[in-house]
Amino acid sequence: MIIFYNPYEKGFNTGATRRIDFLMSGLSEHRVKSFFYSKEYIENSKILSLLAKVPIVDRFLYFFQVCFLAFKGHKVITEVIFAPVFLKNVYLTIHDLKAFDSKAKRGRGKKIIYKLFSKLAHTIITVSHYTKNQIAEQCNTAHNKIFVIHNGVRQLNINLLQSLTPQKEYDFVYVSSFAKHKRHIQLIKALPTGSSLLLIGRDFGELDEVRSTITKYNSNVSIKTSVSSDQELYSNIKKANIGVFPSIYEGFGIPILEYSAANLFVVATDIPPFIELKEFIHIQYRADDIDALRGSLEAALDKYQNNVVSNLDKISKYNEVTLASKLLNLIY
Repeated sequence: MIIFYNPYEKGFNTGATRRIDFLMSGLSEHRVKSFFYSKEYIENSKILSLLAKVPIVDRFLYFFQVCFLAFKGHKVITEVIFAPVFLKNVYLTIHDLKAFDSKAKRGRGKKIIYKLFSKLAHTIITVSHYTKNQIAEQCNTAHNKIFVIHNGVRQLNINLLQSLTPQKEYDFVYVSSFAKHKRHIQLIKALPTGSSLLLIGRDFGELDEVRSTITKYNSNVSIKTSVSSDQELYSNIKKANIGVFPSIYEGFGIPILEYSAANLFVVATDIPPFIELKEFIHIQYRADDIDALRGSLEAALDKYQNNVVSNLDKISKYNEVTLASKLLNLIY
């Protein structure tokens, strides 16, 4: 059995857990059993939940849990950096190296741990060629043990995005968690006069400032911090004409694929992971440049009606069956 081990999160509401759900659905199509060992299973045990609340002790708890699962013969794919990644059936996943952006002492400690365990790992799985190069360079790790398995969109969801036909209500939509590097505030400031924007995402500390900015600029911006299903999410995406992604740091960019599957005109920054997805993007602009963003949004309003072409054949290489097959070829 393949076990995805992530003791930090539960459910399938974040980028990391949605990736797990996505790959598990692909493995199911290949008739391979898989299981998500999440925070929920730790919370269900009084002893484990108490240990998980103690700093440092929690790290050793996760380490020995992965050992136990590996010794039982399972293939374990984990995002826990402090794990027995030297064992032949334990595979380390690194989505990005945001830890390397921190100048705090805690950040420096994380860098040391990342470098050490990246070298100890026999196989590292990541989500883009950009992140692969980052890991190799910043962790001084061999390229040939780092493998790219992109994020993607389920074929079922691609079909759903194609079939939904809600009435258009917004000029722009941005699907992403509310965090500083996502540049929601910059997007609001750059909105063309009279245009409308829908923001969809969970709060990671930036939402209050986003709301204040909307009030200050009297912007026509709506916010959804939760959706009950993929159908609700995709129905909201399709209420817009243009999908935007002004983030300055990402490991990949699933919403770009979702925008494209929904036949939206796509505007995004020119960060390296998005350059890998340029075939799905109509306008790319210099990251963190508000004037370039404003000009791109204005251009998108002029061009979107005549420039949206279906990319379904290209998106198929990012479906769950294709990417789960790459995973199976790697670990078996």
